[in-house]
Amino acid sequence: MGKLRQWFFRWFDRQIEKSFQRQANKLFDKSKVKYNDGDNT
Repeated sequence: MGKLRQWFFRWFDRQIEKSFQRQANKLFDKSKVKYNDGDNT
């Protein structure tokens, strides 16, 4: 039982990490686009 719980938490952590990275990438891309627009104009 303990092993299963350990595996589940490890998987859960990975999923959270992935989603956070995705959100961070989205925000980073948005800010990059804004900065590029500012530079261009």
